Amino acid sequence: MARRSAPSALGMVLSSMMILLLLSGCSNDVSKTQQEETTVTAASGIEFDPHMPYAPGEFNAEDPNFTLRNICEDYTDDMAAELELGKRLPNVEEPSSEHGYLCQFVPKTRMESFDDLFLVNDSFAKEQIENNLVIFQDPHQSRIPGVYSYLLSPHDQYQCTAAYASNSGRVNLTYFDFDLRGRPEALCNNAVQTLEKIIIRIGGSL
Repeated sequence: MARRSAPSALGMVLSSMMILLLLSGCSNDVSKTQQEETTVTAASGIEFDPHMPYAPGEFNAEDPNFTLRNICEDYTDDMAAELELGKRLPNVEEPSSEHGYLCQFVPKTRMESFDDLFLVNDSFAKEQIENNLVIFQDPHQSRIPGVYSYLLSPHDQYQCTAAYASNSGRVNLTYFDFDLRGRPEALCNNAVQTLEKIIIRIGGSL
């Protein structure tokens, strides 16, 4: 049987980078709502300490005291191996922290199913995503409150991005799987579930 072709990893990186650069040129009209000093509880009852990194909450990118965390440093290769979500590709460079941090992880099964994960932390509000991109695939049952997912276009057959606003910036994960092409609900559900695993492992929950 002939080996299936799929978009290259470089193409996926460039796609993610283009999103960051596109949004960086838009007005950063981020809500300035002050983060509540209480735990945030998701529908399933999991509590998130607002002082922990990447806990669901609000952030103000225009606040001079706001610092965008580098999720590529917080989510280590050891964590990825523990969750069986693959290893970081060493040849993928992170963009400037002015736009966000991006890193790529490739699961062990990549040669069979071409699945890749792109983990990003940036400072864009959901409203900017709604105004400038995409096809939303909401709602989702998630252990992280406020999670949403989207496709880049109606023709996006292979990938879905899950995201939410945290106290450390907007956390998002792009899930790519050739085997799920043309099945946006399945792609987005996998993106949401994978993002949950990563954030809970990093330490965003109690």
